[in-house]
Amino acid sequence: MCFMKINIKILIMCLLVSSSTYADVYVVIFATHNGKTGHAGIAIDNYQILNYEKEMDNQVVNRYDTTKVFTLTYFDLWPKSDSKSTLLQTLPAEYNLLPGSSSEPTITVESLINKGLPHRNGYLADGILKIKTSPTQDFFLKEYIKQLIDEGIPFNTRTHNCTDFCLQCINYLTDWDITAKELILTKRSNTPNKLYRTLVKKSGVEIEKDAGRLVKGSFMRERVIEGFFRRT
Repeated sequence: MCFMKINIKILIMCLLVSSSTYADVYVVIFATHNGKTGHAGIAIDNYQILNYEKEMDNQVVNRYDTTKVFTLTYFDLWPKSDSKSTLLQTLPAEYNLLPGSSSEPTITVESLINKGLPHRNGYLADGILKIKTSPTQDFFLKEYIKQLIDEGIPFNTRTHNCTDFCLQCINYLTDWDITAKELILTKRSNTPNKLYRTLVKKSGVEIEKDAGRLVKGSFMRERVIEGFFRRT
């Protein structure tokens, strides 16, 4: 996908940043467990690009560096309405880019673990996986995600759910071309639990919060069967 709108100034700064500078991308998993549908989101480190002057060979030259500010930009996808009657329908999508403004609470790894999603109070992350990146990778990934949001592809539990959205972002970032499909009734779909189990096997992925046994179960057992008996 081609980017139509790119902040060239920021891009040049990113390219000039020392290769020792690092950032992180986090895959945030809410387990499908005990009747809960589960969810997946993606968060990207924020940082400041600093410009300073340095004297070299009797000349003053501009140098750029980055400083992590230990906050995150969080992205995810939900259906605007969600009920059993619309389970297999294509629905209007709710794409989130959070915080949406400077007045909203900041998001950190700790807040995802201890407070949960700002737009779903009390929905605490069960597992968080970390992928090491660079500021340049982060820049392009954020631009890519913003374009996905602008496209506004409708939500579909089978073909374009929260896990599908995260996989698009992860595969763009890493060139892995991975899937996280499991059999649900007669078709295979990407699910949060399978995404977690697939990613932890990849080289370069670190566990920030271990979901443990919460992501061991299949969607059929944990959501469809458990959900039926729990009436959720």
